[in-house]
Amino acid sequence: QNLRLNVNHQHSEFMWQNNSTNANLMVDDAGMYIAEVSNECGFDKDSIFVDFDDCKCFVYIPNSFTPNDDGRNDVFSVEYDCFFDFFEFSVFNRWGELILKSNDPNESWNGSAKGKELPIGVYAYRVEYLSYGRDPIYKSGTVTLLH
Repeated sequence: QNLRLNVNHQHSEFMWQNNSTNANLMVDDAGMYIAEVSNECGFDKDSIFVDFDDCKCFVYIPNSFTPNDDGRNDVFSVEYDCFFDFFEFSVFNRWGELILKSNDPNESWNGSAKGKELPIGVYAYRVEYLSYGRDPIYKSGTVTLLH
């Protein structure tokens, strides 16, 4: 987790509490940060308190589902508790043929392809996502379609 603090004042000299004279300061720890700014008109000093939230993205992918219209576990979908900067969800049959591809994290698979119900079996999935500007995360595995 990094945060860029910026003192944006042209024709001025800057100094942070760590003696950096750059207008930008990258911070990765919570705490108080102090900037001093001076120019021909005077001097000023300001501070900001930085605190970081744990912005981990928790993603859950089930390993089976039963598209039998009983109202329970009828679709295969990705469960999550965050916002995505990028999201891609793909499902493949056992021969590697693409069955579903979506960039919508709310998309689900109902066990069919091209309007036809697919047979009971094991299918592969791949999920790629980027959240909170962090590095992309790739998850892959299998899901069992049961009736």
